[in-house]
Amino acid sequence: MATWLMEMRSLPSMLIKSWNMLQMSAKAGEPNWYSPWGPGRRGWPIACSAMTPHLPFEFDIHAGSSDLICPNQTEISAPSSADQNGLVTIDNKRMSESSLTTRWITQYYHPLAVRYFLLSARFTSSIKFTVSHLESASTAMYSIYETLQDCEDALSSLTGGAEESSTAVTITTAQNDSIELKKQFETQMTDDLDISHIMNDAFQGALDLLKKTLNVLKEQQPASFHCLLETVKEVKAVLDILCLLPSLPYSQVLQQLKDTTLKREQLSKGGAVSRKLDRADLELLLWM
Repeated sequence: MATWLMEMRSLPSMLIKSWNMLQMSAKAGEPNWYSPWGPGRRGWPIACSAMTPHLPFEFDIHAGSSDLICPNQTEISAPSSADQNGLVTIDNKRMSESSLTTRWITQYYHPLAVRYFLLSARFTSSIKFTVSHLESASTAMYSIYETLQDCEDALSSLTGGAEESSTAVTITTAQNDSIELKKQFETQMTDDLDISHIMNDAFQGALDLLKKTLNVLKEQQPASFHCLLETVKEVKAVLDILCLLPSLPYSQVLQQLKDTTLKREQLSKGGAVSRKLDRADLELLLWM
């Protein structure tokens, strides 16, 4: 050991730092490999750094799940940039170890609802996969698209008379809400992609404003046209960045959400969905 320390001290400091990243000293009980400086293990996958100079920009996130920080990515942030995503768990186990597949899930839950569910937790946090969470996500997406569909209908019916009253329109409320949504979106996205905070705060406030404005429009107050237009624009911008803005018409997506709900109702007789997802009885029921 003394000889090993002397060899280490004789190395240039930069080489020692590089070795600490590339080959870390193994702790007791850890898998290790021989090196001239003693038993150790790798500190990061070199491929991550090898691709860095070939990218047109510096990447901030090289995702690896949190259970693989050791031994794979302990020092990855030193040569590159990285973060670790939390796990999707089911029955307190990593979901990738279950027999549930994306194909099965998307038979009974719309893919956009599944995406919304995954965005409901910060990417560095683990999230528990349950029926109730998916049901809530599905309900939330239906409400969002239903509101946007109602907005489209209202805007198309008012387009003709909107310009006549535009000079008298007050859009302060819409502007304030839109500015707040945009500001919070930019702030939270730059704060370690804190998407869940956005969806539960300013985004929800913008949706509430849309619903209130729709009610005002029903009372024949065309001045609300611009308020609606301003808010819809920002809401759709957020959904677009999060890949939650469908390419299909809202009416078609709403029908798809209804169809998946009907499938779940048919399957849930006897609690099938709940047993499959919550208890992870992996081979129990799909075709019963």
